[in-house]
Amino acid sequence: MAEITSEAFAAWAEGVGIKASAEHLERLRAEVQGMFGRLAHLDEIDLSGVPLEEAGLRHDVARPERGTA
Repeated sequence: MAEITSEAFAAWAEGVGIKASAEHLERLRAEVQGMFGRLAHLDEIDLSGVPLEEAGLRHDVARPERGTA
């Protein structure tokens, strides 16, 4: 995964309403970069044998709200 530049991260943070010091944004950027690296491994999981119904991806089935089931 390509590194997120400080400038790009600061622009994204501003766009989503995050207001923080440059120092805090830099710490946050490092955490987000690490998270993206860990999530990238999920793309390697072979799910070709899992039917959509069993994968929890059906959008036509109502699901209970969190904390109500």
